[in-house]
Amino acid sequence: MKNISPMADQAPAKDLQKPVTFGYTDGTLTVTIPEPEKPAADAPKPADALEENPQMEAMMKQMLGDMTLSVKLVVEPGISETDATYRETNTITLVDIEMLKLLEKPEAFKKLNSAPKDNPAAAMEFLKGLDGVKMETKKVITVKLK
Repeated sequence: MKNISPMADQAPAKDLQKPVTFGYTDGTLTVTIPEPEKPAADAPKPADALEENPQMEAMMKQMLGDMTLSVKLVVEPGISETDATYRETNTITLVDIEMLKLLEKPEAFKKLNSAPKDNPAAAMEFLKGLDGVKMETKKVITVKLK
């Protein structure tokens, strides 16, 4: 039988990033966060469009203003101890990006644009203090369960 799917002849998509992995031994959860991959040389820079076009800025605020990107780990029955950077009760935040906070401050986009492009780990560390961005910068975090 012939496959008639329009996607059948296309090559499989390349993984964008290696996955976060988890290990568990003796009541301790280990979370390993892979090194971010380098962006393509021709990847668009987030601030370029905003600096050149105020209309684009208004459109982005309307489209993306309420958007939040979050990756959180909720640990049940709870966390006894952890070395994670962002912890609230039984929740660890790996990534949290509030677009409105970034869009409201043009200097935030300038800072995003000036982050090191050839060193993803340095870029993550560079963005660590940016208002509206929480990003775990440790490669491995440990969590002792209650």
